[in-house]
Amino acid sequence: MTDHSSTPSTDGGLTAVLLAAGQGSRMRSERPKPLHRLCGRPMLAYVLDSLSTVGVTSAVIVVGHKGEWVTKKMQEHLGDVPFDFVEQQVQRGTGDATMVGLVGLPEDDEGDVLVLPGDTPLLRAATIEALVDRHRASGAQPLC
Repeated sequence: MTDHSSTPSTDGGLTAVLLAAGQGSRMRSERPKPLHRLCGRPMLAYVLDSLSTVGVTSAVIVVGHKGEWVTKKMQEHLGDVPFDFVEQQVQRGTGDATMVGLVGLPEDDEGDVLVLPGDTPLLRAATIEALVDRHRASGAQPLC
């Protein structure tokens, strides 16, 4: 069980969109970039784990290039944050992947949404928490 005692306030909740659709051609590998391993675990698993202590209630993982491989591997991940997958059928960049990911969120969700790349295994929960705290303290209004 995760201790959420230091979790930022979640007035409307907090969800996440994880971008894991890219090809990762600079890695010169057949393996999709978010599945490259560090210490025996896919990079995407580290990102999911960092979300569990900051109050994220659910996540959507955007897959594309070799999406079935990413989906199959990540279904083995046993973490605290439930997640679903959405497919970016044509890779049109980060902005398009984000829009595809937002479609996978519940329609009645009016909380904050984190959009994070799935290939950032060194992104610490404390950094995410500070980002969310700063955003909420700023009084920023939703765009729609």
